[in-house]
Amino acid sequence: MWIGIVLTALVAMLITMVQHWFPWKEVLKKELPRPAAYALGTLAILVPATIFMAIEPAVGSCEAIATLWAAAAGAGLGTMVGYLVDSLLGMKIQLSAAQFEAQHLRPQVGEDKDAEGEG
Repeated sequence: MWIGIVLTALVAMLITMVQHWFPWKEVLKKELPRPAAYALGTLAILVPATIFMAIEPAVGSCEAIATLWAAAAGAGLGTMVGYLVDSLLGMKIQLSAAQFEAQHLRPQVGEDKDAEGEG
């Protein structure tokens, strides 16, 4: 039973990560409205928990509560992972841009002085 609860949490986590990176703007031709995002997040918690409780014959009230909390925790973790990965990728892109600028777009130290002295 507890393995099923952990799997429910993992499924909720994966659903929220898919929802996070789904190309909503391309599909809807606009940003996903916040109320729709909240509704989808709630479904990411409730659907896996409901399915588990429906197929597991011996779910008592304690297990049902544990399943809901595990699904909510999994979905929350999936959301945090999505934002963390986005943030890390953003920092990597900024670092790469800064390195490119430093190497290719800014004059090297001493180049201006050498060019002035030659003319």
